[in-house]
Amino acid sequence: MATQQGSSAGGELKRFGWQAIELTVPADWELVTTQGKYESGYVALADNEGVRLQLRWDSDAGKVDASEPAGRHIRLIRKAARKAGTDAKVSRDLSLTSLRGKQIECYGWEADGRGLGMVSRCEECKRIVHVVLLGAADGPLRKLARTVFSSLKDHPEDGRLLWKFFDLEFSSPDNLSLRRQALQTGCIQMVFAGRCAELAFERVSLAQVVLASKSLRQWVREFHASELKHWFLDISEARVRGHPGLTMRGRPPLILNPGRLIGRPRELRLACWHCPETNRLFVVRQTALRGRQEGFERAIEGLKCCPEG
Repeated sequence: MATQQGSSAGGELKRFGWQAIELTVPADWELVTTQGKYESGYVALADNEGVRLQLRWDSDAGKVDASEPAGRHIRLIRKAARKAGTDAKVSRDLSLTSLRGKQIECYGWEADGRGLGMVSRCEECKRIVHVVLLGAADGPLRKLARTVFSSLKDHPEDGRLLWKFFDLEFSSPDNLSLRRQALQTGCIQMVFAGRCAELAFERVSLAQVVLASKSLRQWVREFHASELKHWFLDISEARVRGHPGLTMRGRPPLILNPGRLIGRPRELRLACWHCPETNRLFVVRQTALRGRQEGFERAIEGLKCCPEG
C-alpha cells in the first residue's frame, strides 16, 4: 500500500463536505478523486506530495459490525506489505475518538509508511463510513487523526446535504441526487435531480476576462444555450447575494410541457451573479413544477461566494 511523505499534523484546518459526510482536515488537502453516489462511494484528498485521506462509505443493509470493514482493510495492508517484502505491524481497537450514536473501531499500521483508520457505523442513518489517513512512518499522525476522526458527521441536517470542496460551499436538498459533475480548473458544475426537478450549481473563474467582451446577460445566454433554448424567458437585472447579477423565469412551449394541460406546468428559475471579491461568476438554476420552487431561494442563500456575499 502506497504511503506519502510530508503534510504536517498541525497548521490551518478547514471543513470538507461531500454527500453529507463532513470532516475537518488540513487546509492544504484537496479533493482529487470521486466515485459512487450517496448510498456508497469513495473520495480521496491529497496535498502536493500525494494522497493523504481516503474516505469510503456504504449503507448498512444488515447489522454489519465496524470491525468487519476494518478487518478487510487490514488484510489488504498485510498483503501489500508482503508483496513489498516487508511486514506490517498492525494495532487494533485504538482509543482515538468516541462519537455519540456510532459504533467505532480505530486501527493503525506501520510498514514502509504509516496509517491510521476509523470505521464508523451510525445507529441513526445506518451509514458505514471508513476514514483512512496516510503518512510517513516517522511523521506525526495520531494527533491529526484525533481531530479528523472526532469531526465526522455522516447524515443530512435539516434536510440538506453539505458540499464543501475547492473553497466552494453550498447545500442541496436531500430528496435530490447528484446526477452529474464537472470539476474543472476554471469551471465547477454540480447537477442534482429528482422526480420532476433538477437543480444545478455552477462556478466560473476569471470573471473579468469572461465579461471583458460581453455582458452578464450575453454570457448566461451563451453559456446555457442548450438549457435555455426551448424556454420563453423573462430576464431582469438584480442584486443577488449583494452583487450585480440577473434573474430569469422561464416557461417552455406547450409541446414540451404537456403537463400544463392538467395543471402541472414546469418552470425554470435561474440566478446569476458576479462576485468581484473572488473574480468569479456563480449560477443557480432550477427546473421544477410551478409552485414547487420553494427550494430555489434557499439554494441561492446556501451558495457561498465570498465572506460578504
